[in-house]
Amino acid sequence: MLHLKDQSIRTILGVCPVGILLSDPQGNILFCNTKAQKIFDYNEASLCSMTIEQLVPTRFRHEHAHFRHEFAQYPATRHMGEGRQLSGLTSYNEEIPIEIGLAQVELEGNVYSMITIIDRSQADRISELEAMNRQLTQAATHDYLTGLANRRLFIELVEKLMGVAMRHEESLAFVFIDLDGFKQVNDKYGHNIGDLLLVEVANELQRHVRKSDVVSRVGGDEFLLCLNQIECFDDISKVVGNQLSGICNITDVNGCEIQTSASIGVVTVKIDETVSLLEIIAQADCAMYRAKANGKGRIVCTNYEHPQAG
Repeated sequence: MLHLKDQSIRTILGVCPVGILLSDPQGNILFCNTKAQKIFDYNEASLCSMTIEQLVPTRFRHEHAHFRHEFAQYPATRHMGEGRQLSGLTSYNEEIPIEIGLAQVELEGNVYSMITIIDRSQADRISELEAMNRQLTQAATHDYLTGLANRRLFIELVEKLMGVAMRHEESLAFVFIDLDGFKQVNDKYGHNIGDLLLVEVANELQRHVRKSDVVSRVGGDEFLLCLNQIECFDDISKVVGNQLSGICNITDVNGCEIQTSASIGVVTVKIDETVSLLEIIAQADCAMYRAKANGKGRIVCTNYEHPQAG
């Protein structure tokens, strides 16, 4: 076992997030850090009584010994990822995929081979968990059918927009959209065609907004939008009018003749500390129902009204 006199070097090697082994030209392991012990499931004393070949599956040991002798004669640094993936052997005889780096180093006047090691099985598991976490996050915050933000994400994103709008004394517009005749589409053609219609509507809504706006699906055939940096009422009218026209122009879904429109409620609001997001949504919902009561396929616009106290 190698006892490094320089405590700082030992500390650096010890806390390194990859496994590190130091060996002599004969392959005897003289030093191992904590990570290497965890990778191969040996304690320090056990590892430092072994050779490098003992950490390699039996069928590869002769080949590995040849490469070790070659490296001792012609030491050429090999960085992580430059060589092929190898197999390591743990204390319980399990083969694990590993990636190694090789370098010749001089420490305290002596030359050693330094082997850096990554357990690829652990790295792959971490990648799988990260991918799973991304999928779960996507499922928790987005509508499964259209890929739009769901109500939870809408509220989270819009609360941030409201904070920005309040600092810059800007207005926001909230647009509540409910499809007209959607039940009839489902009844006549089935839910599969209804789902395809919802996807087309979602695409149409996104086509007329900016990336900084928020588009969400909050119910079966209900959509909620937040348009930011509103400078004048004409801006809102143009965007919402184009969206309504786009929805009405969806007349064919997978070969099925469709007739649909939308009832739209719009609430504009100058953001300050007294404004309630849930109250804005409720008022936009009410405006949408007024549009539907007025004959459907219509837009009702209103300004935000602060709830009466008491």
